[in-house]
Amino acid sequence: EPLLSYVKKNVQVPELERCLPAKNLIMETCMKAEWRRIVGDDDLETAFKDLDQDGSGSLCMSEIHAKLLRLEEERDSSKDVSVQLVNLLIQCLDVDGNGQISLEEFSSLAQLGERSAAIAEAQRVARAPEP
Repeated sequence: EPLLSYVKKNVQVPELERCLPAKNLIMETCMKAEWRRIVGDDDLETAFKDLDQDGSGSLCMSEIHAKLLRLEEERDSSKDVSVQLVNLLIQCLDVDGNGQISLEEFSSLAQLGERSAAIAEAQRVARAPEP
């Protein structure tokens, strides 16, 4: 409690809008590995069709959750797949905020690694000492 009071009085916390780019980058980086595990070796369109069990043209929470459960069964793992993880996976790609992933949104997976790599390279160059 005393530490929290001190921080509230003396630490200037950035506005939410200034934190969002970092939050988005962290989400993309953390979720990329999990999405890659879901997609596997398939191309994105094939993986999407495999996940879209009802043929609706979009992925819902239950379809993604079912795929994660199948992956854990294949691994012979007793790991529980949380609904929270599935929500985070959806948030990572759900651009229009409808709670489902369209093929177009799913295709943005191909760019996740490229954006993270480009940002990391730009940061490395910025920190490099002048010759």
